[in-house]
Amino acid sequence: MRLLSLGALVMAACSGSQPTELPAAASRRQIEAEQRGKVFGLASELLAERTALSRYRELAERATGALLTPFVDERGAPLLNAAGGGVRGTCGVTFVSPSYAVTAAHCVNSTTADLQQLEVEMYRSSSALEWNYLVAAQLNGRFPEFSHAELGAADGYQMARFGCTLVSRCSEQYGGRFACPLDASPNADAALLRCDGAPGKLYGWVELADTDEATAEVFMPWKHEIYVGPNDPGSDFMNHYVLAGNAPEENYHYFGTDQFGHRQNQLLPLVSLDLVAGVPHRKVAISSESVITDVLGCHGSSGSGALQPSRDGRFQLLGPMIGGNHEHDTYLCNHVPALDGFSREPGSLGVSYGALAITQRLLAGAAESLELDCESVWSEASSLYTFQSCGGKQPSWGELGLSRAAQKVSYLPERSLRVAPGGSLEISMLTLSADSPYRFGFRIDDAASSCVADCPSVRVQVHGVDVLSQRLTLGPGWFAFPLRSPAGGAVTLRFDAGSATELELSEITLRPEARVNSFDTLLERAEASLSDADAASTPPQPMRFVGDAKQGFAARLLPRERLLVSRQALVPGRAWSARFSVTSAAALDCGFVDSAGLRLLSRDCSSGLAELDASGLSAGAAVAFFIEASAASQPVEIDDLTLTSNADSEPECESELSRPGAPALRELCACRFEASPLGCQALRVAVGASRSAHPPIDARR
Repeated sequence: MRLLSLGALVMAACSGSQPTELPAAASRRQIEAEQRGKVFGLASELLAERTALSRYRELAERATGALLTPFVDERGAPLLNAAGGGVRGTCGVTFVSPSYAVTAAHCVNSTTADLQQLEVEMYRSSSALEWNYLVAAQLNGRFPEFSHAELGAADGYQMARFGCTLVSRCSEQYGGRFACPLDASPNADAALLRCDGAPGKLYGWVELADTDEATAEVFMPWKHEIYVGPNDPGSDFMNHYVLAGNAPEENYHYFGTDQFGHRQNQLLPLVSLDLVAGVPHRKVAISSESVITDVLGCHGSSGSGALQPSRDGRFQLLGPMIGGNHEHDTYLCNHVPALDGFSREPGSLGVSYGALAITQRLLAGAAESLELDCESVWSEASSLYTFQSCGGKQPSWGELGLSRAAQKVSYLPERSLRVAPGGSLEISMLTLSADSPYRFGFRIDDAASSCVADCPSVRVQVHGVDVLSQRLTLGPGWFAFPLRSPAGGAVTLRFDAGSATELELSEITLRPEARVNSFDTLLERAEASLSDADAASTPPQPMRFVGDAKQGFAARLLPRERLLVSRQALVPGRAWSARFSVTSAAALDCGFVDSAGLRLLSRDCSSGLAELDASGLSAGAAVAFFIEASAASQPVEIDDLTLTSNADSEPECESELSRPGAPALRELCACRFEASPLGCQALRVAVGASRSAHPPIDARR
């Protein structure tokens, strides 16, 4: 095995395909930026693609980052290059919870690196980076004083840094075992980090795989700089970048900040590409300690996650990349064609990752800390996300049922919470604010279609006081109710099954009215799915997201694509206002869809505003809100979505409606539909009003 290490390569025997004859001139070409489309692709390229695989790869790539480790000399002092700047290594990390990330043990080598100064970089690409990365790809000057232009937000490059600490390191080497479970393999090469600021909450995390499927695809997101160098074999670029045999202080790849504090290398988010189109990377040789793949990479790919798709399409972590192939003995990166003469066909030797059992044991040793970390983000949520495990396991919300079949409004394979016949389920994780309007919603996945006696029921309590108590005489389907509590604090949700019927629940949501979805956290983005009008028969996909230049994300729609937003607890009989920011002029429609994804009603919302009167829809009919771009629309970015119903005025207006001698329609409209004259039309029907009985409505109100 050859480590894609932070310094010298460690050698071991390796079998594989034999080298082939290669013209000597091949090693004299521009071999770094030229490898785009062969060894690597820019993660930003995924944003232009319209396949489900691209969306799931994008979702996984976002949860990965780059670990920066400053090097030290034999005295423990910062290692410097000849120009007086710092020297550092780079590795990949994969977040498995809001704060915890997996990397390779040799990436946190306490004998060569300052582990008190660990930082992780996380990235928010936009589509502009696909070509603008070339702005900074040209190296100028002579080594060790190379220079290049710097990428910024206008180029599609956005990055944030987070300080990290080492939690555990499972390896007998690289400074020895540190807080590693005693029964972990002595030959392990895995480590766990904890990073400040909960990067996983913002950028996302991936689930840990249950099993390593021998025939499953292998996908590797990773981070590396990209340069274009001269053809001259004797150039500084060849000798101090392309060739990997030098000490770190002699290779520009390892340069950190210069003596003036300026960053020398800007890492870019990359993804592994198929060697042959349509033939995914695969596992070549499997052992108890590691798995060799035909994925290609660089020095700096170490620690990056080897991911495989789950049955629902989302990628899961197997282990960190830990070793390279023969070409890494001499060169910084793999190349196609290979510079060492070896084959680059599917099934050839590439980089290897640590076995899944090692990763599982690593996380099991930190189970208590991971559980606390996961609870911190669940407690801030407005929904119970039963689709998502965290830190290697599911939250303990009750007995989980099987994932239900894909639906037309969400890409998430919800797992139901099951309540046995005659039993009950209590959940006390969500909170609400005092005297504020909320919408409470859930889905019943399996129950009697109707009942007369001993029906399922739901109760919501705050400090032991009932806020809602409702018998459910219909199901399965979506249910939503308005809530307002005089007191704030923790909420207890209680679901009771009927004596003869098992109750299965999902999509439990307690949503504040007028809540803004900024798409800036994993759980906010989980509400959004993508549907392609040109592939209407396919299930929804994860939504496409780009950096919004405001330290967050925005949804990006291409022509004939639909953004679907679920988990809105759509209380029936209401009028709604939808507001969102939109980056450019676009032809957009907004409205509601049913469980089959079919439109129930829609309005033009090209301006980022729509008034929607859904008061005539039957209870449970509308299950998601949508924004759709027309075929003539330009690609558009959507952010800060607010979906508000007429909740604030409804209680007193409802009481007015039920009072004998109800007031005039104008008064009711002013009360209930002040911002939406459309609502007055529905209200006119509700009270049996007519134009002859009441004065006309002033639509300017």
